[in-house]
Amino acid sequence: MTTLKLAVFGGAALHLISLLLVCKLLRELPQNHLRRGWKTLGIFILFFFFSYLAYGFFFINKQGDPCVVDIIAPFILFLGAVFVLLVKLLTLKTTLELKRVCSLEHDS
Repeated sequence: MTTLKLAVFGGAALHLISLLLVCKLLRELPQNHLRRGWKTLGIFILFFFFSYLAYGFFFINKQGDPCVVDIIAPFILFLGAVFVLLVKLLTLKTTLELKRVCSLEHDS
């Protein structure tokens, strides 16, 4: 049971680290459509951070029959899939934009 608690709160910590990395990336990006996408990703990461914390606290206090946690868990898993999709799309857009800029600089 302790391992599961560590996994939940460890996952929350990893989301917080990810959010800090997104903030660092935002400082490096110019003001354009890619920046909006990374901000959206940051909002999702923040949501997951708080979701992990909520799940962890519900998990610690869980007793008896199924409760709210049993409803929240599938919701978190679904949004996790959305998160993965956003990461893939943003990574592609970022890569394409960087390739375009590099190509323009090379041609100059």
